[in-house]
Amino acid sequence: MSLRSILVVGVGLTLTGAAFAQDGAEAEKAKREAAADSTREAKSKIAEAMAKAAEAKQKAEGAKVKAEHAREKAGEARDAAAAARDAAQQVRPRGARDLSWQQLKESREARRDERKKELKEKWGAKVLERGPVQAELKVHARRKARLARIRALAKEEGKDAVVERVDKLLEKENARHERHMATLNTKAGEQ
Repeated sequence: MSLRSILVVGVGLTLTGAAFAQDGAEAEKAKREAAADSTREAKSKIAEAMAKAAEAKQKAEGAKVKAEHAREKAGEARDAAAAARDAAQQVRPRGARDLSWQQLKESREARRDERKKELKEKWGAKVLERGPVQAELKVHARRKARLARIRALAKEEGKDAVVERVDKLLEKENARHERHMATLNTKAGEQ
């Protein structure tokens, strides 16, 4: 091998090495640029996320303020309702209600005897002795008593719509009772 060929080979190797080094440097530079791009992209995403988080935090604080305001309003409404209830109880005389029920309690026996007399005149003593008739009379009395109590309370509190509904229900119950008693009376006549 001649000197010239050695030089050529040496220079070629040097150039090749330099080319490889340059390619390596370019690859390294490209990697750094890609990493820098990724970093910039990540930072921008982080900034967007932080902005969204700050916006969400601001909305949450607004909602918190609104909720507190609503709680205050609810408390005020509750206090107003309690005051209205207290005022209504002071206006309505409790003793009047107790007095009327006391009078009813005292006259209960007389009213019971009068009702028995009316029933005997209307239906006859034999019909009233039958078990189904006594059961119907018991059901009817209980329903009338409940409706009468509801009516009395509604009237006392000035609830006219409830009083009207109870009156209709009383009419309906009386009609039902009369039909049922007539049916029981015909069955008693058959026996």
